[in-house]
Amino acid sequence: MQLIPTNKEVTMPTTSTPTTSTLRATVTAPEAFRALGINRTTGYRLIADGTFPIPVIRLGRQIRIPAAALERLLDTGVAAASEGSAFGNSAPAEPGGSRPDKEPD
Repeated sequence: MQLIPTNKEVTMPTTSTPTTSTLRATVTAPEAFRALGINRTTGYRLIADGTFPIPVIRLGRQIRIPAAALERLLDTGVAAASEGSAFGNSAPAEPGGSRPDKEPD
């Protein structure tokens, strides 16, 4: 069997950085890590240390990242300033998993 060349152009799907027009209001932590080009371990460590460049939203065990803040960081290279306190990541987690609202034994 002989292949016949065609003039049709084949386009491959490309992966691009998501924008807020294509994203939900928030993205998952792994989605944000991929967009930023960092691995999961580094991303979760930065969140735990309170040094992740974007404010995080904690919903129980889930961590969400505001899509607008992610896009702003990707576009400008500048992280949002002082928004973290509203989302609960302004201070690093204490060692041993102690809770600040709980008095020490």
